[in-house]
Amino acid sequence: MKKNNRIAIIICLSGLLFSCSYVELSGTMTKATGEVMTDFSENNDGFVGKMASFGGKINTAVGGTVENIAREGRSGQLEGSKSSQFVEGNKRVIRSAVDSVSSE
Repeated sequence: MKKNNRIAIIICLSGLLFSCSYVELSGTMTKATGEVMTDFSENNDGFVGKMASFGGKINTAVGGTVENIAREGRSGQLEGSKSSQFVEGNKRVIRSAVDSVSSE
């Protein structure tokens, strides 16, 4: 393998790991926001408290799902093309959001 090819592969793999870390951080921040919203709703009654609870459940579930998808991407567990991974990831995120508030 030529030296230039090795360098290109290293750059691509580094970019992939960085992007997975960025996605995981995004999920972590979304989940943390959801937890803050849920905490707020526990101390506040009325419409605003109920909406904070509703949104907090969604953000917490979506954040956790995004974190899991990023970990799977980093470890190479995701299959298929990038576009199919993107579609499947979006389906999982939407499913988690709906499931988190399905009892509401």
